[in-house]
Amino acid sequence: MTPTKWLTARQVAARYGVNNKWPWHQMKRDTRFPRGVRFSNKMTRWNTAELDEYDAALSSK
Repeated sequence: MTPTKWLTARQVAARYGVNNKWPWHQMKRDTRFPRGVRFSNKMTRWNTAELDEYDAALSSK
């Protein structure tokens, strides 16, 4: 089993070439976009495997 890799909102934004607030807005706009996992009050991360699945679903359309 491979360890889960997590990205910050800034890293997710860089992955898609957008603004740092984009992941938060995208969660509200697109129900298919993976939800961030809150590890503490100021620490939310996105699972890279879920982001890969989201990308695959978008490209298969």
